[in-house]
Amino acid sequence: MIIGLRDRLEALSFCAWPPLESMDHDGWLLRYAGGYSRRLNSVTPGDGSVEGLDGRLEFARRWYADRGLSLVVRLTFGMDGVDAALAARGLSRESPVDIMTSVDLPSPRDDAGVQITAEPGDDWFGFHQPLLGADRRDLVDAWWRILASVEPATGFGLLEADGRVVAAGFAVADRGWVGLFQLAVHPAYRRRGVGRRLSENLLAWGAAQGATQAYLQVEQANGAGVSLYRRLGFNPAYTYWYRREGR
Repeated sequence: MIIGLRDRLEALSFCAWPPLESMDHDGWLLRYAGGYSRRLNSVTPGDGSVEGLDGRLEFARRWYADRGLSLVVRLTFGMDGVDAALAARGLSRESPVDIMTSVDLPSPRDDAGVQITAEPGDDWFGFHQPLLGADRRDLVDAWWRILASVEPATGFGLLEADGRVVAAGFAVADRGWVGLFQLAVHPAYRRRGVGRRLSENLLAWGAAQGATQAYLQVEQANGAGVSLYRRLGFNPAYTYWYRREGR
């Protein structure tokens, strides 16, 4: 049962957060997005088999090197053998991420402080852009291209307070699910219910698109985020993590 759920959520999240380039090599999915987003610039094994591992690794290593990146492998449960083999080859483990799900979606609502649009406007992008660094024009351009290539219905949410944008995030509705992505709250407005309010509005938007279930991704180290999502009714479904070469 959990494998079926994992495969469904992997497919949904891959459509909701698409790479700029991808290819399948011997059952491994290589994804590239100009260096923006570790998830979109890593290779995911198709299963837990270690047969032919070195050949797959060498192909992926060259593929990413041609694009100016080091090799990063994304792993999830059922891949313990691959994980151990990568550890033995010196690839360091990074950033476990929980996929969380919920079946408790808020009803559609009218919140005057929240604006949800089908595309990211200048205010939405302007709120997030400082997180990339002012000198990373390459990442800014890649991000725009990623967002422009999302095919399912999207809702880009902004929450305003005191005459300014204080939170932003987006949701993707697809096949009865709504996914939450890139929720960020201004530091001065954290722990004031802002993140919860925006999340609830985005989930309600998803319900209005026909979604009956929700999912999201949050790093285990993000204690505040995990706590928020648990209060919203989300529970862990499975975990993924990375192995990186060259650190």
